[in-house]
Amino acid sequence: MAHCLAGVCLSVVAVAPASAACRAPQYHRFQDTINPQTGKGAVHISVPRGDFTIDNVLCLAETLRTQHREWKDVVVLFFSSDEAAESFDASGMADFREVVDASGRIVATENIGRFRKELRALSVFDVEKHEDYIEITPLGLKSGTPYTTRIELPVTRKAHCRIELRDRCVLAMDEIAFQDEALRARVANAVTLTGHIRPDGTVADVQVVSARGTSGEVTDRLVAASVANLRTWWVEPAPRQDKFRITYSYLVDSSLPRGHVSVQFAMPDRITIRANPPD
Repeated sequence: MAHCLAGVCLSVVAVAPASAACRAPQYHRFQDTINPQTGKGAVHISVPRGDFTIDNVLCLAETLRTQHREWKDVVVLFFSSDEAAESFDASGMADFREVVDASGRIVATENIGRFRKELRALSVFDVEKHEDYIEITPLGLKSGTPYTTRIELPVTRKAHCRIELRDRCVLAMDEIAFQDEALRARVANAVTLTGHIRPDGTVADVQVVSARGTSGEVTDRLVAASVANLRTWWVEPAPRQDKFRITYSYLVDSSLPRGHVSVQFAMPDRITIRANPPD
């Protein structure tokens, strides 16, 4: 079935499951550069937000490889919106793209750099290197340790992510930082928050339970930064609403290099942020 979006035609594909226990979701395919003769290239895949679960992504990755025996060295990039899958530029060479009308006249410019943050996962399959895995990338293209989860394929048990709330993988979030003024003032604090994860994966009803440590205006900014970060989280959709409680623990650590920030996840209930002021 073909559809067009912003003048770009795409395919809506229903895939047969790789096994009786695996039901792959429908998806849209963009920027397909896979050479059928060499079996090398990349493709962008968009899965609807409501279907974007780790099980679905794993199932779809394995199903695609079952359907494409010719693949030898392929990277599949997964997104939760058609716009991001269509516009994503992994090269980093272009942050803006010109928008032209039917006559070819430039009518606007579009910020496509923002879509690098919307990479949700990527699948790497390389026969020669014996690589077959999926990475979950909650920070998008910028993701790395400690945020990224690598899952080797095929999976033999329930897959889990490095960052989870109530057994639901965190798919997107802003990078966690030590608020600048608090770090310069060497304010250490532990901020405990509660909230709900809605069925669609959004975080709601975030409340401050406690903020142990130095009090004052700078600490208030640290608390506000913790709340703001948590509200950026998007978690796996599920047919339920979950309560959670989590603590952001901020520590000033002079053993770290100047200006360095270290984030450690002890999920499901604690994140430790260590930092050394730049001066």
